[in-house]
Amino acid sequence: MKNLKNSINKYPLLFSIFINLILFFIIYKFLPTSFQTVDDLYMLIESSGVLKNTEPSPYLLFSNIIIGYMLNILYRYFFSVPWYELYIISLLFLAFTSFLYVALRRKKNQIYFIIFYFLYFYFIGIYLLTEIQFTSASIILAFSGLLLMFSDFEKNLIAILVGNFLILLSSFVRFESFILALIIFIPVFIFIYYERGFFKIKKQIIILPLIILIALLLDFYSDIQHDKNAYGIDSFNRYKALLNDYNYLDNISTHEKEQRLNSVNWSENDYKIFRSWYITDIKIFNKVNLEKMTNGISKFSDIKIKGIFTVLLNNYLKDKFFILTIIISFLPIFFIQNKKELIIILSSLFFISVIIIASMIIFLKPPAFRVYFGIYSFIAIVPLFFMKVRIEQKDLKFFYSLIILFPIFYFHTKKIVLNSNIKKQFDNGIHIVLNQFDNKNTYINWQASVRYHSLMLFTITESLNNKSIINAGSFRHSLYNILSKEKIRDLQLEIINNPHYYITVKYPVFISGLYKTYMKEHYNLDIEYKIVKRMDGIVILKFYRIEQGKDI
Repeated sequence: MKNLKNSINKYPLLFSIFINLILFFIIYKFLPTSFQTVDDLYMLIESSGVLKNTEPSPYLLFSNIIIGYMLNILYRYFFSVPWYELYIISLLFLAFTSFLYVALRRKKNQIYFIIFYFLYFYFIGIYLLTEIQFTSASIILAFSGLLLMFSDFEKNLIAILVGNFLILLSSFVRFESFILALIIFIPVFIFIYYERGFFKIKKQIIILPLIILIALLLDFYSDIQHDKNAYGIDSFNRYKALLNDYNYLDNISTHEKEQRLNSVNWSENDYKIFRSWYITDIKIFNKVNLEKMTNGISKFSDIKIKGIFTVLLNNYLKDKFFILTIIISFLPIFFIQNKKELIIILSSLFFISVIIIASMIIFLKPPAFRVYFGIYSFIAIVPLFFMKVRIEQKDLKFFYSLIILFPIFYFHTKKIVLNSNIKKQFDNGIHIVLNQFDNKNTYINWQASVRYHSLMLFTITESLNNKSIINAGSFRHSLYNILSKEKIRDLQLEIINNPHYYITVKYPVFISGLYKTYMKEHYNLDIEYKIVKRMDGIVILKFYRIEQGKDI
């Protein structure tokens, strides 16, 4: 045991890497893993060009163009390697290794820090690794960089620089997550500044603003490139979010809404079809029209301030991961020496988190799960860096405190098993659908009816390769390049006239009504549809001109 402690003290980084390699291997060897949201799938498709009707493009949905170029190069030379999945997992590995490394630099009572890290990994880390998502990865990476940077490394410039690199890298993954992490970290920074003073952290204080400035400039450059070379995809997505996510037109009067729709020659049906995530017609659904419609609308959500506590309680404070975070983060107060300090830090972090989430609810929209889960993941790991283990009776108090976790451990394990079975069912169902897809045909995936993002990691490229799929709710740069090369001037007419174009939906009656009205209003075409196939809640439709119905 003494030799092990000496080895950990001498090689904390190698030990951190070794431990996390084992944990990551176990997760990705024995548990089914997938993307948490469809955004990651879209960025994988865009960066790899895996679909037959796409080509590699650096213009990803939310990430810096630098990430896009790097992925393009990797896929170009080693296409069969699942680079996008490895890229996100590598970010998480860097973050988790940094967490454990900083904890092991604490020379005393390391066994307790290691046990706490294992608890954190089991209750929080497994979800992060099995439901990977670039927003959560960016938040966690930024926090790991900040903790690495401001830990007890006054004389270790390398650790400070590596921490800044992780912070900068997180801004490439998603700039908004980088900003969020900086804000959440403020209470921790204040505590460190109060405890150590300016001169002990002056290097960090000097370097961090430079990193923030570099991140701002590179994000600005990426935005310019997106707008200049990718059909204004970045601005388009921002305006799309105002309508689809923030419900801006639903927060104004009926008369003003009608005026704004008329200003861009949209009907009420156009708005409904847009809200149902169908944006493949660039003539109608483009950056200019969206900007014109949203210009001057007050950026204020439809949730009233008086209802904010209800939203917070129902959507966030009752969430199982919020409860888990409270239990894990406050558990050390039973056996540590600096109870008061830890309680103040954690309370301030919870307070500022609630304020930020409340502000998002009021001024934007209720944040997605991936956002507040990233925040919870940081708060839960904070005790690892600030707790001071009590020397007297530490063994009994420490292990007594673990008894509290036994029932939670049991129910959490059952949840992991349940989620694993659900993932396997989704994966099998999607493969059944994909096996029914003819490679000669093109399928328009409307309302994310086919949940491609639920495919198991490391199998996505192989599963989608040589398929021709258009995701109706995703504005993709490469798609329009391919359509141009194939001399398809109008995708909507191609859907009607080409016998190899189909639409997949969940609700055929509702969607067909929208699309028939759309084609009548904009193309003066009377169309009808027939159901080609039903599969596990998914319906494949073929639309055609009514006068051509006998020919289909």
